[in-house]
Amino acid sequence: MPLKVGRSSTLPVYSRENTKRSKKTPRRENTKIALEIGGKLPELPPPPPPTGLSTIGPRTVYDGVPLRYEHSRIPFGIKDATHKDIVDLGKSLTEKMTAEEEESRENAVRAAEEAVWAEAETIRIRAVEKAIESTKAEYEKLLKKVEKLQSSKVREAVARAEARIEEAISDAVQEEKVNGERRLKEAVAEADKRWLADLKKAVLKAREEERQAAVQKAEIAAKAAEENTKKLLEEAEKNKLIELKNLEEEYLYQLQATDTSVRVQEEAVAEIRLKCLKEEMDRKLVGLKEILDKERQLSEETKIEIERVKDSKKRVEKELKNVYTSFHSFVENSRPYNIGQSAFVIPKLHTIDYAIDNTHNNILQRSLLKTPSLTDSSMTNVN
Repeated sequence: MPLKVGRSSTLPVYSRENTKRSKKTPRRENTKIALEIGGKLPELPPPPPPTGLSTIGPRTVYDGVPLRYEHSRIPFGIKDATHKDIVDLGKSLTEKMTAEEEESRENAVRAAEEAVWAEAETIRIRAVEKAIESTKAEYEKLLKKVEKLQSSKVREAVARAEARIEEAISDAVQEEKVNGERRLKEAVAEADKRWLADLKKAVLKAREEERQAAVQKAEIAAKAAEENTKKLLEEAEKNKLIELKNLEEEYLYQLQATDTSVRVQEEAVAEIRLKCLKEEMDRKLVGLKEILDKERQLSEETKIEIERVKDSKKRVEKELKNVYTSFHSFVENSRPYNIGQSAFVIPKLHTIDYAIDNTHNNILQRSLLKTPSLTDSSMTNVN
């Protein structure tokens, strides 16, 4: 920013050639011409009173306009040295302000980059957690569906097996009951036949022997026949109980075998389904890992691109500063400017830096927009 001196920022050009008086001043030339013509010398107005502070008395008030710095009566050497000091001070202030602006701009860029990377990392972590939660929910839903389907199928298989076993047991019991009754009738008929035969033999024998002995023998034979009948009935009942017990054991064995086979089938089906689910989840996890690898690779590429842009930005800034300095010195060394008088012609450095920052931010935004969404890609692979 140029330093203003007095009321105007435009400083006149002073040089030794302009300050040297010519050998022939206009007043002497006019006097010589007038004398040659024979005329009178023109009356000159009286010189104005001095306007310095030395003419102001203690009781007078100065109402005039103060002289400009350039038009004051200070010697040229002092004015030139003072002007150079002012220009050097302005340059030092400009360089200090430029350095401070550069430092603050770099700090702002660094803070913005850190904030962008922190936000990108947070978005990536949230997307991964969301994808894992959705995968777990889908896996639990599918597992519940499989368990429900398996439980319904198992209940149907058990009901069918129980119905078949009950039907077989009822048929076996009915058949055994019919066979037992038939065998009992046959045993009773055979016992009756043997008893009648023995009775006839005893009667015939009693006829031959004494009646009392025959009667006793007949009673003995009747008792024996009755005992035999009881024994046959007991044996038939024991056989029936044994057969029923055997049937019951066979029923329990078949029931256990059926239950074991059904359980084995259930475990096999569950193992197959769990294996399929595990393979599917492994494939999805592999897809998610590939997506994460791509994200990491893209992040590294983005970092490399940012570093490249930073390097190019630094080179461009350096070139612009060199061009700015060269053009500044060129303008100052050209007429009608002196050193320090051309700052208003060239744009300030902070405007150039602002344009470079805008270009850098646009490049960074384009590189971030090229980054694919992890959530969309992960959900696509899961579906």
